[in-house]
Amino acid sequence: MLEMVVPYTYFSRWYKHTSNTEKEAEDLPYEEYCNFTRKLELLIRKLGLQLHSLGHGYLFEPFGVRYKSPNDYYELPAEAVETVAMLNGKREYYDHSPNYTQVCMSNDKARLGLVNFLVKYLEQKPQIDFLHVWLSDAANNHCECEN
Repeated sequence: MLEMVVPYTYFSRWYKHTSNTEKEAEDLPYEEYCNFTRKLELLIRKLGLQLHSLGHGYLFEPFGVRYKSPNDYYELPAEAVETVAMLNGKREYYDHSPNYTQVCMSNDKARLGLVNFLVKYLEQKPQIDFLHVWLSDAANNHCECEN
């Protein structure tokens, strides 16, 4: 399972050596993590294994938000505010992260954006065997809007 569009969180833990006090952190550009992902996808296919993809962190890709890790700061684009689940009367990131935030599934723009993103993603990656479409990464954060 390669979670997220690019499993940056997992790769960066290794290369930044977050749990290893003996090694100095390696600062790799994001594009290098993209290359790792492509290589892993090809290797998984070559070995005859099933490739599972996405799961976490993709819900706001259609609206220009690229999720990398829970430690990063994310700004919610003005054009995406209406697509965010409403909680306690507000549309904002849940727990400051797009990874934990749901979209408003009654919003046509949000649903169509997700569907178009997923179709395009699969067209670009026909090697995927199972696409995980997880709509929630936290508890008690479903949209509470009137719809």
